[in-house]
Amino acid sequence: MEINVINKYLKDTLETYCESNEPDLQFKVSAKHIICISEEEFDILNKSKVFFKINVTRLRFAVLEIDSKKYLVIVGTNSLAIDNNDFLKVSINNVIFLSIAEAINLKIRENVSTAYIKDIIYPIEEEKDKTGYELNNIIDLFEPFIVLEVPPQEVQNEFQIKTHIAKILLANSKYTYLEFAPDTIKSYIEYFNSCNYDDNIFNSILAYCWRYCFLDVYRCMEPLFRHIPLSGLKSEINFTGSIDDLYDKIYNHCGWRPQETSSMDTLFTNNYLTEELLQKLHLMNIGESPDENVGKSIYKLRNKIVHHQGVLSDIEKSLTIENWNKLISYLLDSLVEFRKKIPYET
Repeated sequence: MEINVINKYLKDTLETYCESNEPDLQFKVSAKHIICISEEEFDILNKSKVFFKINVTRLRFAVLEIDSKKYLVIVGTNSLAIDNNDFLKVSINNVIFLSIAEAINLKIRENVSTAYIKDIIYPIEEEKDKTGYELNNIIDLFEPFIVLEVPPQEVQNEFQIKTHIAKILLANSKYTYLEFAPDTIKSYIEYFNSCNYDDNIFNSILAYCWRYCFLDVYRCMEPLFRHIPLSGLKSEINFTGSIDDLYDKIYNHCGWRPQETSSMDTLFTNNYLTEELLQKLHLMNIGESPDENVGKSIYKLRNKIVHHQGVLSDIEKSLTIENWNKLISYLLDSLVEFRKKIPYET
């Protein structure tokens, strides 16, 4: 990371903010550096790296490596519940602040007045040195953030990082659009602890309405539709490739696709799910009749949403928030059960 680039960004940010709020104000930051750093800090900053960045709802996340340590940075708040004892909140120093400024493009804190900025900036402008500002004096001008030192093995890839972000969001409900019940959150955590990462599950947590949350979770079941009929065939014909390879060959030559209705009928039976979970789903009465197979009822709900069968707002209201929570929770629990019964080899 280049200190000159970072300083220019911070100066431009301060000047642009003040001039946009007071167009007639000729505001310039003439200090050589925004933050004065030592030679040792300079060397550490030059070696700092950004490994991952993502914007999620009102927060921005990044993973940085600074002085051979890994940090998860969360911009947009300075107060979050973190349910992971291995993630340690650290104090902000010059190198961490400057690294974040470049990695995430820190903005001026909301509702900071230009008068307050001038009170911080101008006194040093009158000094002969003009070398820079103390971090404690300038940090409050910028948006809040949290820095967590994390074990390197916990942030080795995007899937791991997104899983941790998902768990943080679930532990801080003000940053999700939907109001997840404690049992639903518990089911999400169990899914992340038991199953392979899936972007659809991550997206379901970010959904702004229940029907889209439902569709994201439903999409995780779709790959199973080909596994059920093809796993036996793969073994019988001694096919050495993956099930997905076998599916591609059959589809390309025969145009065959698994039938969703029959696949859902098969999945939602006691061959794959516990009687207790089937009973919970059955008691929700989301089908057209009490005797309808649970899998078929779930598939029909999916079709109503995907094919706009009826007014979407009416579909959203067809279940209470309590029942949407139950349905999402039970489907997540179902995915965990499927994982135990169906090999996820592809």
